[in-house]
Amino acid sequence: MTDQANSASSSLEVDALTKIRRFSLLSIVGFLIATVSIIPGIILLSSLRSFTTSTTSATPSLLSGSPVLAVVFGVAIVSAVILFVAFLSLRSGYRILKGISTDFNSAYTGTTLYIVGLVIIVLGSLIIIATAVVGLAALIVGAIIILIGAIMAFIGTILALIVGTFRLNSRYGGFTLPAVFYVVGIFFSLFSFIAAILVYTRTGRAITKLKGGSQ
Repeated sequence: MTDQANSASSSLEVDALTKIRRFSLLSIVGFLIATVSIIPGIILLSSLRSFTTSTTSATPSLLSGSPVLAVVFGVAIVSAVILFVAFLSLRSGYRILKGISTDFNSAYTGTTLYIVGLVIIVLGSLIIIATAVVGLAALIVGAIIILIGAIMAFIGTILALIVGTFRLNSRYGGFTLPAVFYVVGIFFSLFSFIAAILVYTRTGRAITKLKGGSQ
């Protein structure tokens, strides 16, 4: 009976770690997409600046005649979707783990905060885009909404990525370095990218170990 219980627990943990591994993979993809878009974005932004300084006509709407903003907006949407799906996968993984150990409660809460914060940020951005030519008040409202979402997402990041990864280290070992890199990643995003790669490899090892132990 005990062996069956251990086997069931190991199966659940493998499922949870697989979802966390999927999160790290999506994080890597999202970072690469954002990085690749930086150079053409800068080039297009320079072109747009020349266009706006040379024209004497009425100021166009935010997206009208502005390829750079269309590109930036498109990349932002793609990145937001990837992040949303990634954190849904992370949330599913932590949901399973918190059913096994209450140590993961805070990490699970963090994913919820991040997802809600991300949705609020997107909402605020859409408000700014839709009302950019309406007036300053609308822009301020949109900026405040984005700020609220950013604060929630920041707290969620700390709980889900930093606290959560340290919890993974306590249970499975091998996650200290990615946890530390997530801390540094608050200030330098490249370290978060490296941390995601490390989480991907470490979860793979943990899954292999669990599968070997349940056989």
